[in-house]
Order: sequence, then structure tokens, then C-alpha cells
Amino acid sequence: MDEATTILFEDYLEGILSEEDRFAFEKRLEEDAEFASNFHTYKDIRDHLSHEFSEERNEFKDQLNTISDGYFEKGTSEEKETKVIRFRPWQYGIAASIALLIGFFIFQNAGSLEHGDFTFSEQITLTERSDSSEALKQAEDAFNEGNYEVAIPFLSAALENNPDNPELLFYKALAHDALEEYTAADSLYERLRAGNSLFKHKAAFYKAISLWKRDNIEGAQSLLNTIPENAPEYKDAQKILKKL
Repeated sequence: MDEATTILFEDYLEGILSEEDRFAFEKRLEEDAEFASNFHTYKDIRDHLSHEFSEERNEFKDQLNTISDGYFEKGTSEEKETKVIRFRPWQYGIAASIALLIGFFIFQNAGSLEHGDFTFSEQITLTERSDSSEALKQAEDAFNEGNYEVAIPFLSAALENNPDNPELLFYKALAHDALEEYTAADSLYERLRAGNSLFKHKAAFYKAISLWKRDNIEGAQSLLNTIPENAPEYKDAQKILKKL
């Protein structure tokens, strides 16, 4: 994200782009995923800084406006107005500061990401339901203890009564994945991706992590790019894409 891009972001957020430029900007947001990701990152940091340092920012802006007014006071009113509008030093200062912050965090964080950082580590709960069974209880306990070889047969037994249960299919895929039984894991991930359950994008995300672990970078990128912005996994997917 170079200086010209950050200034473009700032001009858009300040509402000072021409109608034609604003239309081109918004069209690029829709078509260029990397540009859109950079813009949303910039906006998030800008909003945070605006909230945290609003008083300091306003004081700094007032000081710069006073300085610029004094500097240009010898010119005509028309020249003064033109020069001040073009100068906008406080906006450029903020844009440059945010660009530095973004660069720092990307350098500090994105470069150190590893696929192990995104390993599924949640404690699953399968038995808090009316149709709980011994198989579900055994599957839950074994999975949460990381004993995936034991968990898989119990998950399979539970699926006999509910073969299309996406939650059980997802945990079974993760268990096979953890055991490096990738053929079985991939088959289950793809089955979930073909459906429309809440686990559709989770399956895409964790299969992408699995492919990254197997050094299939192109495959991982392709899957991560299918995850939409409204999915809970979207932000992590974008972080990984930057890393890859």
C-alpha cells in the first residue's frame, strides 16, 4: 500500500473525490479483492485512531491550519484558498501515519503466521441436545482429548442415525485431517462445501489450512478466495492470503 493509495483512501473517506473518481473507486472495490482488503484495513485503523486520538488530531489540525494560513496570508484570497485546499497537510500526515502502522503490523504479524496458528482447538459439545446418545458422548470426549482415532468410529456411529448432520461431518473431517488421513478429510470437506449449512465456509477454511500444511499453496489460496466477507472466517482467510 503506497503513499498514493493511502491518500486516495483518505480522499474517498473525506468525500472529496469527484463523482467520476468516486464511481471508479467503488467499482475497483468490487472487482479488486486486494485493493478492497487494503481499504478496509486502512478504514479500520483510521476509525480507531479517530476515536482514540480525536482531541489530539483536532488540535494538530488547528495548528497546521494556523501555520498554513500564516504562510499563505500574503497571497490573494483566491491563491490562499487554492493552496490550502491542495496542501491538506493534516490529511496527508494521517494517511502517512496509517500507512506506517499498516506496514508495521503486516511486517510483525503476517510474516510470522504459520498454519499451526489456525489449527482447530475448540472444545466441541455434542451431548447438549434431546437426541444425545452414548456415541455422541464418547465422540465428544475423545475429540476434546485429541484422541482422534477413537473419536472417528463414534462419530461414524452417530452419523448412521443422521448421515447428513453437517456438524458431525465437520468434526469427522477435522479428526481425519489431524491424523493426516487427507483423502477421507478432503472428501468430507468437499461434501460440506457442496451444501449450504453453517459449516460450508468452515470446511473451505480448514481444508485450505490443510492444503497449506501440505505445501499446496495454490490450492489453499483458491479455497480462501471463495470465503465471502460475511463469513466468520473471512478476516483470518485474508490474513493467510497476505502471508501466502
